[in-house]
Amino acid sequence: GRCGNILGHLDGYDLIKVRQKYPDGIPDVHLMWLMRRCLSALGWAHSQGVLHGNLEPSHILVRPQDHNIWLIDWCWSVVNPAITGDKFKALNEPYSAPEVASNKAPIPPSDLYALGKCMIYAAGGDPATGAIPDRVDERLARMLEFFTRPSPMQRAQDAWSMYTRLESLRDEIFGEHEFRKFDI
Repeated sequence: GRCGNILGHLDGYDLIKVRQKYPDGIPDVHLMWLMRRCLSALGWAHSQGVLHGNLEPSHILVRPQDHNIWLIDWCWSVVNPAITGDKFKALNEPYSAPEVASNKAPIPPSDLYALGKCMIYAAGGDPATGAIPDRVDERLARMLEFFTRPSPMQRAQDAWSMYTRLESLRDEIFGEHEFRKFDI
């Protein structure tokens, strides 16, 4: 009488393992493809009315050889909250947005806040304080700060529009897209 998910082995490393390999943070060029892939996964989920609800570094798996990612542990997800009244089910400091602790309505910017904190962590920064290493390009650092503003109305709102902005930023910083090997 109980449901469960059974998945095959996912061949990848969570962001905690990635950070162990890169204690000072992964290079910007890799941070950008990682964030881009996460935004596409969140964009699709949000378009289906689903919020992850508990994104943190152990919930992002990276497969370096083909730059694939998986967002895992959707057991905390929030489904169609405006219709169902579904609420946040987990508070995970420092990755949860402030509105989670205040038990406010779940919204996509809450997931984007958590993604921003995860990317600060992956960059070698401190998600608790929001400190981003000086070596991170200032334009990318501003984008991460935009994702992690305390007010949900003043931060990134839509994963797909942020995907497009990140693509433009990647082109601006690195030029034409080129696959770069990511070793772990």
